[in-house]
Amino acid sequence: MNRITVTVLACLCLIIGLSGCSNSEKVEINTPAFLYNSSSNTGTSIEVSISGQYDKDNNFQGSLTIGGMEYPTILFKHGFGLIAYDKAERTILGLIFYDNETKDYSIHLTEGKLYGALQGDNSEGGTLIISSPAVDKEQAVEVHTRLTGLCTEFEHNEGLCSR
Repeated sequence: MNRITVTVLACLCLIIGLSGCSNSEKVEINTPAFLYNSSSNTGTSIEVSISGQYDKDNNFQGSLTIGGMEYPTILFKHGFGLIAYDKAERTILGLIFYDNETKDYSIHLTEGKLYGALQGDNSEGGTLIISSPAVDKEQAVEVHTRLTGLCTEFEHNEGLCSR
């Protein structure tokens, strides 16, 4: 190949690659959230914000703040791990169930440091769950139940459910 052909091909690859970036949607979520323990009858409101990009392949990349704890780089896909990155260090915060149409989410927290910070001395075992939008446990459980019932991409691709 001559130099001009290589340059044209490189430009086309760059244009095609950049056009893939425009297939993402900006996401900003600051709706009321409720934290509860699955083995308890109580819970509390909690400040949560999610900000980033949701792409055509149902991947989210952005930032997350939970109860004042900041995670500047997170990745997730509905029904899979909520992963925080700090340079080369990867931390799985838990599982996330997310509906991009409504921007509703439910997070099963499993990471020890975050779990301990949010649970405090009230460790009762069970799973800590944050659901939004919700202002009480009844609403949080409803959001959680609905979102965990949504089909994951894997289940859909395998014909195990329909969206």
